[in-house]
Formats: sequence, C-alpha cells, structure tokens
Amino acid sequence: MKKLTAILFLAAGFTAFAAEHPGVTDSPYGACAHLNRWEYPEMQEELHMMKEARIGFDRTDLDWAQVEPKPGEWNFSRWDAIVGAAEKNGIALLPILGGFQPKWGTPLAAHMDRWKTYLTAVVNRYKGRITCWEVINEPDLGEFSGKHAEYAKILKESYDCIKAAAPEAVVTNGGLADMDKVEEFLKLAPPDSFDVLNIHRYYWQDYPEAEFAFLLRDIRAKMKQYGHGGKQLWLTETGYSTAPAPDYTDTISAALKKISLDDPSLPIILIDDPEYHYSTECVNLELQSCFREERKVRYITLAEIAKLDPCREPLLLLPANEGFPSKEVKSLVTYLRKGGTVIIPGGGIPFYFDRIRMPDGTITHRAMPDQFYRELHLSWEAWWTNPKAPRGTTLLENAPGIDCGNLFPKSVSRYLGTANLKPGDTMIPLVNAWSKDRTYHAPAAALYRFNSNLKGNIIALSWQDSSHRTTPEWQAKLLPRTFLIAFNSGAAKVFTYSFRSMEHSFPLGREGHFGILRADLTPKPAYTAYSTLTRMRPAGSVDLCLTEKNGIYTAVWKQPSGIPVTAVWTVSRPKDTSFKTTGQLISACDYLGRPVQVMTTGGNVRLTADSGIIYLKGVKPHF
Repeated sequence: MKKLTAILFLAAGFTAFAAEHPGVTDSPYGACAHLNRWEYPEMQEELHMMKEARIGFDRTDLDWAQVEPKPGEWNFSRWDAIVGAAEKNGIALLPILGGFQPKWGTPLAAHMDRWKTYLTAVVNRYKGRITCWEVINEPDLGEFSGKHAEYAKILKESYDCIKAAAPEAVVTNGGLADMDKVEEFLKLAPPDSFDVLNIHRYYWQDYPEAEFAFLLRDIRAKMKQYGHGGKQLWLTETGYSTAPAPDYTDTISAALKKISLDDPSLPIILIDDPEYHYSTECVNLELQSCFREERKVRYITLAEIAKLDPCREPLLLLPANEGFPSKEVKSLVTYLRKGGTVIIPGGGIPFYFDRIRMPDGTITHRAMPDQFYRELHLSWEAWWTNPKAPRGTTLLENAPGIDCGNLFPKSVSRYLGTANLKPGDTMIPLVNAWSKDRTYHAPAAALYRFNSNLKGNIIALSWQDSSHRTTPEWQAKLLPRTFLIAFNSGAAKVFTYSFRSMEHSFPLGREGHFGILRADLTPKPAYTAYSTLTRMRPAGSVDLCLTEKNGIYTAVWKQPSGIPVTAVWTVSRPKDTSFKTTGQLISACDYLGRPVQVMTTGGNVRLTADSGIIYLKGVKPHF
C-alpha cells in the first residue's frame, strides 16, 4: 500500500488562514469565467449555475483598459453588476488585476504610478466585498517572461499598494504556468510580496495520477525552503479541452499501404501499463482518429513488447504523447529488430521525455538520453535546435507521390529527421512542413523503413496541439480525479479552466473547448461530475487521505457531518476489487451521480473500479 498523502489541509489549518484573512470563503472549489468580457450578457445565469454546482469561487478579469479606458476616466458599470450578482449567489471573486492593459499603461514597469492608481481605485471600491486579488495573469508567459526579478519587484510594490488600501486583503501572485521556473520565483519573491502561491498546471497528454502529486509535493517543499512554507498553494487553472479529435487516418493509411500492412483484419496492439501510467488510449487518443475501420485490439504491458511476434501482431500503437520509459526501450528495439511496426500518432517529438517511476508510484519526466534515439534510428529538430526551423507553421503539404488527403491537423512546430539512420534504412516523408519563406522544409509525418540491425518500421507523426484534448466523457472522469489529487498533495483551492467554452470563437482549436458548459450554457458531463464531487466532498470536509494499491486508487474523507466517504477509481481500464470497510454503506454513486450496485458482505465491499470515480458514502476502507 502506497500512501500518497504529503500534506493534509484539515479544518484547523484552514480556520487559521480564514481567521487571518476574514471574508475568504471556505470553499475549495473554483472556476474561471470571463464574466466581464464575452460572457457578460449571460453573467447572472452563469453565476447561478456555479451556485447550483456548489462552486464557491469565480476567477475573472478586472481589465484595466475596461474600467479606466482613458487616464482618470473610470467606468465600473460592468464590475459593479458582476460583484452584485456574485454576492447574490454567494460566490467569492478572485479578480485578475491588470487583465487587458491599456496601451497607455503598457509596459507596466514603465507606468507604475498609473498602475498603483488603478490598484488603489479598484481595491477601495470593492473593499469588504472582494477579499482576494491576483496580480497579473501568467506573468511568466507574458510581459515578464524570463524576467522573474522584475516581476517580483512589481509584485512587491503591488502587494504594498493593495495592503495599504485593504490590510485584510489576500494577494496571490499571477498564476505561474512554467513549472520549471517556480523555484526561481520563490527564491526571488520577498516573503511579504504575496499571501498565496498561485500556479497553473494542465495535463494535455497524460493521466493526472502520473506526475501531479510529485510536482505539487515538490513545490510545497520549495515553498518551505525559500521561506514561504506557511502560505497556501492555490491551483487557479487546470482542466481538459474537449476539442474535436484529429483525423490521422489518411496519413497512417498511406504509410501502412507503403509497407503492405493496410489489411483491416490485422490486429492492433495497444499498451496499458499501470506501473508507468502509460496507455495507448490515454486521455487524448481515440482509435478512430488512427484507423477508418474497426480493428481487433489486444492490450499488453511495456515489458511484453519484446515478446510480440510481428508475423501475427505486426502493428503496435503507442500513445499520442512525447514520453516513453527508457527502461523499456530495449523491448521496443527487440520488436523492431524482429520486423515489427510501431505507430506514433502525434503528440510532438517521439520519445522526447523519459518516464521514470518514483518510489511512491508517481512518474517524473526527464530528457530522453540521446543514446536511445540512436538505438531507435530516429532524430528530430525544432526551432531551439535549428534556427531555420519555424516555431510553428501551417504550410503543410502531402509529400511527392503520397496522398494523405486534407484532413491532417493544420499546424506543426516539431519536425522529423534522418540523422540517426543507418546504412540500409530509409525515411519516406508523408507530410512536409514548410517555413513561410519556403527556405526550410522537413517532415511532420514520416515512415521510417529499417533494413539494418532493425528490420521493422516506425510511422511517426509530430503534430502536437491536436493531441491537447480529450473527449467530453474523459473530461468528466478526469476533473474530479485531478481535484482530489491536488487537494491531497497540498493545494488548498482548485479552479477549473474554464466554466464556459468558446467553441464559437475557436471551433477546432484547444482553447475553445475547455469549458464544463458549452457556449450555449448546455452542461457537459464534466459539469455534472464537478457537481457530484462538491456534493460528496462539500466545503468543510476534512481528513483527506489518498492511497493506491495494485492499480486501485482510494481517497477517503469526512464530510462536515462526520460521515465518511470513499472514492474509488483506476487510471484507465476497469478492474475488480474488494476491501474491508468500517461503517455502514448509505449510498453508492458514480462520478455522474448515478446509483451504482455494490456488493457488501460482512464488512467487505466488492465492486468493479473504473476510470470514473465511484463514491461510497458511509464507509471507509480498512486496510
């Protein structure tokens, strides 16, 4: 049994924080909604739907350019309406200060007097009604990218300005998006420059169980190391986009035809390896994106790759991500030496990250050693390795003599190469990517045919953005799992990004489909899943403890009434399980709140755990 608990935010801990900062809601649940922008016409309806889902916080933009369109000319009409509607629904606001900045206030560092006038005006106007303030969204990706020292200075000045107007205010840094730079920020930021550490973290291509707990525990440790250990950690953006699935079928079909493996009766081997949280059918891949016809499939672990017989099982489909455990590369090489064909259906650079299993069962990522690219005869390049390579391009064309149709994704930023081919090997481009000036081109999709020490094939696609998505059903399954892992690993509050989708503005791209509501306010399954989580683990619940045993995750807590609740799930595929419990089972429901039949005999519970959480109210496991 592995206990994944690192930090337990118990009622006593939050009570101390709330006492220091009166007016902060005890709800750990938040959402991001642009209520003062395009969502304003339905703002009241959205806030009512948040209330119905028991979401206690909304994070939205207090656009400087909107409230002060000209220096000294103020217009708070929209924000007055938002604050009143939020109060009516019992929802606290986390305004993002700055938001869209006026041109006359940009760059910020050169206009600090005007910035402080804006800060003082908004804090004074809503003092006693708004308690929490965020200073600039994702500064590490915007004006202060690579300038943590400059941002830390501005954050400190902003903090002092806000506190002068409202000493009880809670100030968070702007949500940090680059996890590799969090330590640098913590080292540079003075202790009295923020009250809450604010980060953003998404999992485009992976399960949250893989790395999330390790990451959050590491951040909590660094907070303590640099004098911020007494502060809370908030995750004010996380979520899953339900962008439409890409269509790789023409590209993969063209490659399979080249090697005479396009017979739809051939089975497809898929990976499902709980030890490494590594699955072909991960959160972002649907088989119909790769194959037109329905195929027979078989699931194997990573170690079983070496045992495959390419004569009977010639096609192995990997996940649409950039990772692979280096410890299992030998199995892959063995399969390729025997003549097997490996399909890598996008996700970015093949094998870019080495997946390393930690002692507690979580996964961390490091750069894949170059030797493994040599062993696999693969190579790649991008703008940071070749200055001629475009940072991104939409100029994609079928390679000469290849018909991949017109359905492949429309942009790419990683490219495939030939540097590690051995004598006898060939690389056949399938789709070429070009720079805007046509001075550079390289494959975005290619067929590697080996006739050296390797005898098989690799079909590699390097499209990345199209893999940053999931289905509405998976979004609903992943959201509560992500929240529970975050709470268990040190986050006091978690906000889903976003509450409402923008598919009308971004019909195909990732950004338009994060919402748990559609643009017309129709709930996605994730809205119901979020509501189920907040009902089963309401604000004020305590003693959260998450464990994993034999691929079964179990989270246990007490509701404010003292009634225990147990949440049970697997990372990917269903698995029968049984365990002893204490208490009396009151009810059982799935992640969408639907009743579930559970066998109970003499204190034993038997059920089929799945990738969607099952909640057991009234009992807790006794391991």
